[in-house]
Amino acid sequence: MQLRKSILSVLLVAVLAGGLAADGAAAAGDEVAIRYDSEPDDVVLYLGDLAYARDTVTLPPGDVEVTFPTNTITDSLVITENGERVPVIRFRNRGAASWEAMLSSRAIPVTEMQAQQIIVTWPSEATETREVTFEYLMRGAGWRPVYDMTVIDEDSVQFNFSAEITVYALSLEDARVRLLSGMIATGDMSVYEAQMTVAQNNLGYQNVMPASAEMPETQQTGTYHIYDLGTLSVEPGDVVRAQLVNETLDARRVVAWDTRQGDRTDVIYKVANTTSVPFAQGTVRTYQDGIYTGSDAIEWTPAGSEGSVTAAGMSDVRVRRKESITEEGEWFRIDYRVHEVALEIGNYTGEELEITVLDAWDSRGRDFSFSMEPTRQPGNVLRWDLTIPAGEHATITYTFITD
Repeated sequence: MQLRKSILSVLLVAVLAGGLAADGAAAAGDEVAIRYDSEPDDVVLYLGDLAYARDTVTLPPGDVEVTFPTNTITDSLVITENGERVPVIRFRNRGAASWEAMLSSRAIPVTEMQAQQIIVTWPSEATETREVTFEYLMRGAGWRPVYDMTVIDEDSVQFNFSAEITVYALSLEDARVRLLSGMIATGDMSVYEAQMTVAQNNLGYQNVMPASAEMPETQQTGTYHIYDLGTLSVEPGDVVRAQLVNETLDARRVVAWDTRQGDRTDVIYKVANTTSVPFAQGTVRTYQDGIYTGSDAIEWTPAGSEGSVTAAGMSDVRVRRKESITEEGEWFRIDYRVHEVALEIGNYTGEELEITVLDAWDSRGRDFSFSMEPTRQPGNVLRWDLTIPAGEHATITYTFITD
């Protein structure tokens, strides 16, 4: 008898009424009286392709065959019966591909993997109905953050944060679904990691990783957050998008020129996360004046901190870096080289411009001389914060010597 959780209550009535023998033998003489398809009622989804599932069910006495979803990580399976952990579990594979194929390095087509069935049995001496809990990790389910941001003005943005859930290896029926994000160390598991722009890194964003003198070698969950979506029903192949945040948030517009990125500026919005949830690492699509202006990464942003999103460049701000090198010495010998650097900024915006300029500090240099003293940041970065009136230009010059 093949069962799902939705019809187990009918079976249990039959058991209690004597429809099955105490030893669990089926009336038709089947070798195994009960076959149950595990259908999790509590799932935690991770960024990428990893899920932690918990399935609690009341089973009748006798032998039971349990079928687990495709891509279950079998060495993670824990079974408890009436609160006691089952010490001996027997696995076998039933489906299109053999265990040898699954354990080999060859790629197995999705259709073939979907035909897999992982069958689990265990010895039980129960003579009455028992509460059984299955806990396991599996691939074939996960989530990713989806963002869009509409720039309202220099001081505010409309910010939307949704979770996109993808499931192709299991079925959920009114299951509790939670999403876990953050600095998650999962070994060889798939992990979603957004890439920061160079300017974002150099302008700085809050580092929320816990300080530690030694990093453990074992898998761990570090700084993280759990988003509780309540109950959901999802069929294999479904993609579900659930909105987590849709609010107008305060923002600070920062115009930056990182000379290492060429002769262009970046407009970065420092978005204040005044919501009750952190923003997971992800990619933000940005819109302004009814136009899509590009996509950029946002870092892990706890509630109460600021996230950085690069919206676009500024075509009406012209920048150029020039460097000349003069060799000095006597006869045919070069004793040293004199470097002269000019950073030129032209403001054609029609309004006053506040801009941050970032340039690389040449670690070989000595005897630096600046027309405007910079702030030296970690990573050999020089920083200037300028205010340039509309229609005017500014030039930063400095010299140094290398041997």
